[in-house]
Amino acid sequence: MRIGLLLYGDINTLSGGYLYDRKLVEICRQHNDEVIIVSLQEKAYIKALTVNKVPPELLGLGLDVLIQDELVHPAFFRINSKLKELLKCPVVSLVHLLKSSIPAAWYKKMVFRMVEKLYLGSVDALIFNSEHTKYQAGELCNSGLPESITALPCGDNFGNIEAVRKTYTDKELNILFVGNISRQKGLHTLLEALKVLNDSGITLSIAGRLDIDNAYVNSQLKFINDNDLDKQIRFLGPVTGAVLAKLYQEHELFVLPSENEAYGIVYLEAMQFYMPVIATNAGGASELVENHKNGYLITPGDSYELAKLIRLLNSDKQLLAELSENARQKYQNHVHWDETVRKIRQFLQKLVNDKGVPD
Repeated sequence: MRIGLLLYGDINTLSGGYLYDRKLVEICRQHNDEVIIVSLQEKAYIKALTVNKVPPELLGLGLDVLIQDELVHPAFFRINSKLKELLKCPVVSLVHLLKSSIPAAWYKKMVFRMVEKLYLGSVDALIFNSEHTKYQAGELCNSGLPESITALPCGDNFGNIEAVRKTYTDKELNILFVGNISRQKGLHTLLEALKVLNDSGITLSIAGRLDIDNAYVNSQLKFINDNDLDKQIRFLGPVTGAVLAKLYQEHELFVLPSENEAYGIVYLEAMQFYMPVIATNAGGASELVENHKNGYLITPGDSYELAKLIRLLNSDKQLLAELSENARQKYQNHVHWDETVRKIRQFLQKLVNDKGVPD
């Protein structure tokens, strides 16, 4: 197949959504598909809503199918009908996280819901990264969705790096947080929990970009300084590959209390390295984290419950070890990228064949 992938910005951007896109491209190319990446500069949301012309980068590509990363939705909800006429091939949206599912002011959410509903109805088919995201889209569109599949993200992102079973001693916990620093990822909830714990022996390593939301980052740095938490917290910036794998190996507990997480590739990555996970019950994390079995689910923003769980695992290393083994088992039983992309390719090929476009 000749596949187009339309997205905003650089496909090498560090985030779970872009990692999914990269794996899709990589494995499709391994199967001799020709994949053309079309990268557009992201526009401010309101400005994107005014777009009424098909970008010239999409013309003359001779595609069998076009995949749009759903992030482009504000610029394409009005022009997809025109785009389909010009391309004469199916247009499929890859939905990582609906903007309307992210906490925001009510009037913003109203606009996001309206635009995303129109966008989801403007494509021929949909690929969702979790059952939760699919459910949210169905609620948005009153279950009137185009043809769709759910193709789960995966955690096998470290090549031949071997995970080693952890040994637990009486030493206090080293906690790891991996995510670009924004309110959505819930770092404030974890910092508030550390304040409640008031235990300088518990350490926190934070891996992720610091340039997503400067005001939020500055507020968290102030909180750390005001509450004398600076000696037990370190910011590492964005890390990948072997460096990230080493962090997973060196820490005992993974905490990412997001206000909404569509699925959470980092949860699976942590589980690969025998790490129990504390996440929230908002979003798709509950498809991975089994409460009291391989980790815990808390209500978003509940720093006191988070502190209670960290204290429990810090004091009961036998429980921590049991959760660790269960986390590793969850990873081992999960699908890998080859299976996920195979499912997507079969779905795309069916759309192409139904449309009458040659392979």
